[in-house]
Formats: sequence, C-alpha cells, structure tokens
Amino acid sequence: MNKIARLTSSILLVIFLFITCSKDDPIIQHDLTVEVIPSEGGSVLPFSGKFDEGESITLTASPAPEYIFKNWSGGASGTGNPIKVLMTSDKNVTAVFEKKTV
Repeated sequence: MNKIARLTSSILLVIFLFITCSKDDPIIQHDLTVEVIPSEGGSVLPFSGKFDEGESITLTASPAPEYIFKNWSGGASGTGNPIKVLMTSDKNVTAVFEKKTV
C-alpha cells in the first residue's frame, strides 16, 4: 500500500472507532414544583415541569388584582420577581402573595 492509501485507511479507522465507541451522556432531568400561597393570591409561570440539569429557569409571579407578590421560599428565596432558579436538583418553590391593605 502506498502512503496515501495507508493514511486514508488510518483516518477512516479513527473515524469509525470514534463514531462507534462514543457514548451519549444521559440527560439528567429534575422536577420543578411551584406552590402558590394563598392559592387565590396569583399565579406563577412556569408552574411546574421537568428541566435539564444545569438549566436556568425564570419564574415569574403574577398577583391577582387584590394581592401583591411578597416573596419566594423553598427552592428559591428573596423578593425579586422574576427570579432565576438553577436546576441542580429537584426543586419545590413557593410564591407567597399577600392581600393588599387599604
């Protein structure tokens, strides 16, 4: 075999081994569950779902007309709205609303 034929064969062998021996890493997913307190106080998007490991999810709380958003608790904390949650494990997040005072 000449040099070009050997080189071509070697390249094809490497490509074949790479394609057949590579493994796709399994995609790890985590559950996001959101609770609203009180239930009539408002809503949150997204409300729940499965998300990939390392994915950053933006949660947005929307108060009902007679309520204001107060804070996040559980798998997220603070008063920022919206808030980002990094999915490194299953998360249970609570959005707390309170009734407006007159």
